[in-house]
Amino acid sequence: MLEKVYKFSLKTKDINLSIERRNKILTSLDSSNLVKHDKITLSITLKILGIKKMFEYIDFGDLKQYELTDEQIKKKVVKLQEDHYKKIAQQEKEELELKELQLKEEQRLINIQTDIKLKFDSNELSLTEEAKKQIQLKKEIEIVPPIKSRKKTITLKEGYLRWLEKKKNIDKVGNSSFKTYQSGYKYLTLVIDENRTVDNIEPYEISDLQNLLTQLPKNTFTYNKFKNKTLEEILELMEEDEDEFSLLTNDTINNHCKNYSNMFDYFWKQNYIDSNPVRLDSLAKNETIKLSFEDEDIVKVMTEIEEEGLKHLFKIALYSGLRISEILLMKKTNIIDGNYFSIQEGKTKNSIREVYIHEQIKDLVEYYLKNSENDYLIFNAEINAITKRVNRNIKKIVGDNRKTFHSTRHNFIERISENKNSDKIDRMKISGHSLSKEDKLHLERYGHYSFKKKRNENKEIVSFVKYECLEN
Repeated sequence: MLEKVYKFSLKTKDINLSIERRNKILTSLDSSNLVKHDKITLSITLKILGIKKMFEYIDFGDLKQYELTDEQIKKKVVKLQEDHYKKIAQQEKEELELKELQLKEEQRLINIQTDIKLKFDSNELSLTEEAKKQIQLKKEIEIVPPIKSRKKTITLKEGYLRWLEKKKNIDKVGNSSFKTYQSGYKYLTLVIDENRTVDNIEPYEISDLQNLLTQLPKNTFTYNKFKNKTLEEILELMEEDEDEFSLLTNDTINNHCKNYSNMFDYFWKQNYIDSNPVRLDSLAKNETIKLSFEDEDIVKVMTEIEEEGLKHLFKIALYSGLRISEILLMKKTNIIDGNYFSIQEGKTKNSIREVYIHEQIKDLVEYYLKNSENDYLIFNAEINAITKRVNRNIKKIVGDNRKTFHSTRHNFIERISENKNSDKIDRMKISGHSLSKEDKLHLERYGHYSFKKKRNENKEIVSFVKYECLEN
C-alpha cells in the first residue's frame, strides 16, 4: 500500500483530496505494524499529498523527530520532478538518434540511385535492370516513412481524371487538347496499369514508354485490329505489315511526354508523390516540311476529287484558312448573319475567333445552311474519317506527301500576308495563330481585341484572298 501511495504522489503536484478519498487511503493502512523506517516514509508521503489534518488517527509515537519541514518536502518534490524530466529528455534523445539513422539510410539509397544514373549515362549498365534491383533493395530494407505527412495516395486512373477536371475547369483547355490527353493516357496505360498508385511509378518506366512510342503507329487506337490488344500484341500485328502504318512523329511523342510531365507535376503539387518521375529529354523535331499548294495542284484537286462534299470542304478551307476540325465542328448556329464563321472552340485559346465568309464561298455556306439535316454545317463532325478520306484523295491526285489538307492554311496565310495595308495582329487573329509576347504587350497597352469592332478590317483582309486559277 505504501508503494502505491508513494507512486501516486510522484505523479501529483497539487492535490486536494476529498474527505471520502482520504478516509479510504487511511483506513486501508495499519500503522501499528509499521517499522520506524516505514513510518517515516508514510509521513513524507502524506505530507506530499497534503494530508496533514489526519495525523490524529494514526499512532506515530515518537515519529515527530523524523518529520520533514515544508522546505525539505519542496526540495524532495523538485528532485522527483528533475528525475522525471531527465527521463523524458533521455527518451527524446533516443528518438532523435533513431530519426538521424533513418535519414542516413534514406541518403544512402539516394546515393545508390545517383550512382546508377551516372553509370547508365556512361553506358556501364542497363538502367532497367539496375532499377529493378533498386526496387527490390527498397523492399528488403525497412524504412520508416518520412516525418512529412502525405495525403492518401491515389491510382493512376483516379489521378488522371482529377487532372482532367483541373484542365477543364481551371485551365479552360479546348476539346482538341482533351482528345490529345485521352490518346496520351491510352499509350501510358499500355505500359503502366491504371490501377497502380502514382507514388509507385518509377522514372525508368516513363523512359521505356518514350522509347516504345517511337515504334507505334499514328492514331493507334483508331484501328480495329488494335482494339483491346496489349502492347506486345500491337507490336506483333505491326510486324506482319509494316508498310501499312506510318509511325508517331517525334513532335507528337514530345507533346505526349510534355503532358505526362504536366500531369505528374500536378500529382506532386497535390502531395500524392514525393517527386515527378517524368525526366525525359525531348526527341529531335521532325524535319518534314508542309508545303502550300501550287495553282496547278489546286485546279487538279478541285477537278479530280469525285466526292462533292470533299471538294466543297477543300474550297471553304482555301478561302477561310480554317482547320479541318474547325470546319467539321462548325454548327449552323455558328454562322453570324450569313457573313461570319464564329469559331468557339479549337486547338488553343487563340482558335476562338471570327472569320469573314469570303464571297467565293457564300453560296456554299448558304447551301449547307438550307440542306444540312443536322445541327452541323457539313459532314456531321466526323473528323477522323473525313480527314483520312480527303488526305487520301489529295495524296493520290497531287502525289506529294508534304501537301495535305492542312496546306490550305498555308495558302490562305500567304495571301492575307501579302496585304501590306492590314494589321499584323488582325491577320494573326483571323488565322487563329498564337501571338508573340511583343504582340500581347501591344494588345494590353492599347486595349482588348474586340471581334465586333474589327469586323470591317476582318472583311477587308479575307476579301483580299484571290485564287486566279479558280476565279478566271
